[in-house]
Amino acid sequence: WILFESAFLVVFVVWMEHDYKPFGLTYVVYDKADKLGPVWGSLSLVPIALCVIIPVGTILTKNFRSALIWACLVTNEILCRVLKKWIHSPRPLKGGEERDDYGMPSSHSAYMAAATLFSAYYLLKSKHPRRVPFLVVVALVSFGVVLSRLKLQYHTTEQVVGGCVFGATMAVVETWLVEKLLVTTFGYLVLQRLFHTVLQALFYPGEHPLARK
Repeated sequence: WILFESAFLVVFVVWMEHDYKPFGLTYVVYDKADKLGPVWGSLSLVPIALCVIIPVGTILTKNFRSALIWACLVTNEILCRVLKKWIHSPRPLKGGEERDDYGMPSSHSAYMAAATLFSAYYLLKSKHPRRVPFLVVVALVSFGVVLSRLKLQYHTTEQVVGGCVFGATMAVVETWLVEKLLVTTFGYLVLQRLFHTVLQALFYPGEHPLARK
């Protein structure tokens, strides 16, 4: 599914006029002399694919914890953008391409680091029989995404390391907040009920009562 979504989201940009500006979220340029360029480009789009897969999976499984993970990842992305504007660390120059945004910390690296730790925590907790092979795949894909940001020259080593540290730290803090604080309070039940009520109203209007997970 990751490969399918990544391939689907690849944007082929054709320069027609000087005034056109690419959509930065999915805009990936690689050196055509690099035979692995398409691979790095596809790996770089994995976080975008996960932005589709996680919410869709949450809707299909009706899993409240998946919704919390999604909320945490979105929060991390917002904080990454704030930190970029605050730190003002320029991206590496790439073939003379000028960019008006900053690169510290790397959002891709932060996203994948957090997603990997979330996966590790909940999979190991679930005792799923295939948890180890799945985690190995997740770790390899995450490493590939981080490496792609270096290979594509969108970030420096310091920026991807900073992104990994930020994402991992946020994942640990958010997991503790959810599992040790939120779950033990009445607020968790309120949020869970609200989540299922909204989910049922939007996607399962004829189903009653909505199965809760």
